[in-house]
Amino acid sequence: MWHKKTTKIINVKKPPTVSIDPISDSCGTVTINPIANVENCTSNSSGLTYNWSFSGGNPVNSTSLNPGNIEYTNMGVYTVTLEVTSECGVSNTATQTFEVFEKPILTNTDVLQEICSNQATTEISLTSNHASTNYTWSTTASADVSGFIANGTSAIIPVQTLVNNSSTAGTVKFTVIPELESCEGDAVEFTVIVNPTPIISTQPISSEICLDGQATELVVEYQNGTGTASYQWFSNATNTSFGGNIITAADTNSYNPPTDTVGTTYYYAEISFSSGGCLKIVSNPAIVIVNEQITVNSVTAPQTICAGGTANEMEVTYSGGTGTASYQWFSNITNLNTGGTIIAGATASKFTPSTFITAGVFYYYAEISLDGIGCTSATSAPFEINVLEDPIIDL
Repeated sequence: MWHKKTTKIINVKKPPTVSIDPISDSCGTVTINPIANVENCTSNSSGLTYNWSFSGGNPVNSTSLNPGNIEYTNMGVYTVTLEVTSECGVSNTATQTFEVFEKPILTNTDVLQEICSNQATTEISLTSNHASTNYTWSTTASADVSGFIANGTSAIIPVQTLVNNSSTAGTVKFTVIPELESCEGDAVEFTVIVNPTPIISTQPISSEICLDGQATELVVEYQNGTGTASYQWFSNATNTSFGGNIITAADTNSYNPPTDTVGTTYYYAEISFSSGGCLKIVSNPAIVIVNEQITVNSVTAPQTICAGGTANEMEVTYSGGTGTASYQWFSNITNLNTGGTIIAGATASKFTPSTFITAGVFYYYAEISLDGIGCTSATSAPFEINVLEDPIIDL
């Protein structure tokens, strides 16, 4: 008997095969985006389901082929797993392991200093979230600033005396990078502002005056200071700009010294600034000399001569006052030093009258003026000249 032969095709399907692309080790907070490779038993992938596991991550699982960003915030070793299920069954379990290392973080909060040129910085002790952190730092500075250390690897940025040779503020910046094993942290910048040294640009001017005159106003001005300037004037008995006595309420950039007492006094001003790190600056001392008002010294005794004779030279001298003296002689018919008649050309300290022709009593006096500040004029007492008739001999 003949039997009919039949053929049947049997498809043998295997579960899907999956793998995950390698995930690199990283430092600090890490975001990964894992990529899956799926080999399905059929060309139809619509029936696949995915089971991702991200232990320690956020989120901790996903059911999408592309799960998106997964964040890890703590250091440690992590494993990502994936299984895929199809009509043929459950795939192999694919894994990828990676490590998140601790990222060093600088914890210094005081990152700004402000100093004056030619002053020392404050030492910077670098600190981080991990005691084993190493440091590398480098320096950049304004063109006119010098005295800084260019780079280093120590945990301390040492004290440095910085000099600013310009008239504007400069900066020195230390860029610090923390390193922990194979991890490099974020750079932190420490800035030092270096202000130019303030200087006295206008010094107080000395003056010499007469008692109760108006002395030259003392004025100080400065350059390069920062912030608000404060002033204080001092008086001193010596020609120095220290150790003086504070003058109450003398707290502006100018001061009018008193002149109601005879003597010599020295004055200087201190200027301090509200910011910038610069110390106070001090002016040169100004000398204020207050002299007595002019006093004419005593005149010579009266002279007696005969008619036709010439009197002795008369001279006036004075004390006190200041400045250059000018003179004017007067003649008078009374024994007074007022109301006289100006003698033309008699403008020196000495004067000799012309020859006397007639007998009589004649008076002369001089007025002395000084061109010093606040100085008055003074008049001498009268010089008296008695002119007698020539004697007549009776025969």
